[in-house]
This record gives sequence, C-alpha cells and structure tokens, in this order.
Amino acid sequence: MKIIHVTSVHRRYDTRIFLKYSKSCYNIFNNLTLIVCDGLNNEKRNGVDIIDLGLPKNRIHRILLFPLKIFKRCLKLNADIYHFHDPELMYVAFLLKIFGKNVVFDIHEDASSQLMDKSYINYFLKPVLKNIILFSEIICYPFMSGLITATPFLLNKYKKYNKNTIGIYNYLLLDELIKLPKNINLKYKKKNIFICYIGGIDKIRGIKNIIKSLSYSTSKVRLCLAGNYVDSNFRDELKKLKEWKLVDEFGVVNRKEMKNIFNKSLIGLVTFLPAKNHINALPNKIFEYMGGGTFVLGSDFPDWKHLIEKNNIGYCVDPTNPKMIAKKIDFIIKNKKIVEKKIINANKLIKEKFNWEIQLPKLKSFYLSLVN
Repeated sequence: MKIIHVTSVHRRYDTRIFLKYSKSCYNIFNNLTLIVCDGLNNEKRNGVDIIDLGLPKNRIHRILLFPLKIFKRCLKLNADIYHFHDPELMYVAFLLKIFGKNVVFDIHEDASSQLMDKSYINYFLKPVLKNIILFSEIICYPFMSGLITATPFLLNKYKKYNKNTIGIYNYLLLDELIKLPKNINLKYKKKNIFICYIGGIDKIRGIKNIIKSLSYSTSKVRLCLAGNYVDSNFRDELKKLKEWKLVDEFGVVNRKEMKNIFNKSLIGLVTFLPAKNHINALPNKIFEYMGGGTFVLGSDFPDWKHLIEKNNIGYCVDPTNPKMIAKKIDFIIKNKKIVEKKIINANKLIKEKFNWEIQLPKLKSFYLSLVN
C-alpha cells in the first residue's frame, strides 16, 4: 500500500506528521512518502521518502500558488491513500477525491477558532476568512474518504460532517519515555530548582506570564525556555522583562536535548492563555512532560483539569495570573511527596494508556478499511 502525507505548513520532522504517522506507517506498509514545502530538498529518512516542493516566498504565495503544485505532484505519484494536514489544502484534497482517489483529512485544530486568535491577520478580515473556512468545511469534509481528528472535542464536532471520522490523539511515543530516577528528590539538590517550557514561543501561549511569575516565587527557580519564536519581535519584548535574568534560553532543541532539559526540570509548564483554540486542545507537551518525569502545571480549562488533575499527574492554574502561577510553583516545590507520587503516576499512565503504540492500530485499521 502506497501512502502519501501532505503538508505545506508543517516542518518535515513534525512530531505528529513525521515521527508518529510517517515513520510508524513506513514500518507497517513499507511505502511512505511525505510531501513538504520547506526548501530543504528531497531526502530519504527512516525509510520515508521526503519530497520538497520548494519554499514559498510568503503566505500568499503558499496559499495561492502551491496548492496547484501539490495537486500535480500528488496525481503523478498515484498513491492508494493521500493524507492531508493543512486547512489551506482542503480543495486540493477535494479535487483528488473527484479524480477517484482515497483522501484522508487530518484535523489537528479547530481552524476557524484558531484564525480568530492570529495577531498578524487584519481584525476586519478575520470574520470573512472564518466564514470561508466554515463554508469550505461544509463543502469538502463530507466528500472525503475519511476524517481524522487530534482531540475528542474535534471528533465530536466533525463526525457530523463525515460518519467515517476517528480520533487519533497526540499521545507519547513509548521510546521517548524517560526512565525515572530512583530518587526524584535529586532534582531538588541543585543550587536552583528548574522549571521548563518547551515548544512554540508566542504571546498566546502565556510565556510572558510564566517569566513574570519568577519574581513572585519565594523559591530559587530558573526557567529553561526552549523552542522557536512564532514572532521574532516577541523575544525582544521578553528580554526587556526584569525576570529575563532568571531564564536559560536553549533555542530550538532536538529530542535528545529535550530529554536533558526534562532530566533536570522539576515542573513542566503548559499554561496557554484562554484562546478559543486552546480551551478544547490536547497539547503534545502535556504527554511529553508526563513521559519526561516532570510535574505538569497546566491551564485551568475544564478539559485540561479533567486530564491533569483527575488523572493525578499535576495541577492547573489561572494562566493569566503570574502571582497565582508563582504560588502554585512554590506549593509544588514545598511538597516533595506529592511531586513524587504524581510524577510516578504520570509515568505509569504513559505506559498503560497515553502512548502512541495504542493509537497506531486504529490508524492501520482505518487505512485498510479505505483500501478494502
């Protein structure tokens, strides 16, 4: 079976698309191609053929010109299944379906809600674009061979568009599970206690409030900050904060470097601000923190509280309040027995429930049902 994953937006080594889908599917089906648009040239990695269609000059160039380029290449490759990952490629997927192809659309996020939180889009243009997305979903999604959603919320929302809709969630790869130290208290026996944030660095992800909280903490806390800046100007804004001296900046890190940060960090923060697209999300980093042996501190959204506090893996806090974030950090640091219990429980849950190896058979069955 020949499967092609297609993205014009995501990085070629994206966690969901490459590490979880492409690499895993190659091990099952032995014929996997990934189409990207990043200008980094073609390559073969872990058995996956990566085809680069070049780097767009800008967003307009990518949205208006690259879909045709992608459509032509998809037809030429003639696969059994085409698996798309970006809302802007909805009509490419639609056209391929008209040509009789098996087309799967992967819904990572609620695109119409996400658009309303993008700062670079004109305020008056947002409702117009939102309606275009909603209209496109009504037209295209029922026509697809099947839909895949990244969260239970999205599954409930989009299965009304297409009955052949399943949830494939961003649980952790088991080979990324870190072996817990015999004594978690070793993380306390340093000059400073480290907390961490790893991922996209943006205003909407609450990074500023995390950094501000450092001055309110009564503990000797330093923040390990790793990831790419969505807006380069935001870094200049953060550097002006008086608390910046308590930040250790790592830039973009690979999986090994991420593990090193986890090994020395007591708490992993995922205190996203209450944007429309965050409230019902299921962030990768919650499961990465769980598998990394860190205590999870997340935003107090209802679904997040259910995942984090009901499963006894961490706490939730108001992400808009730096003082409350600091207060919760101090409470965690002062309660070593609670920390150890929750970290051990999180590690156990990854092994038993929240891992990719449990999701993979669902994907395999889904693909086979389309071809058969």
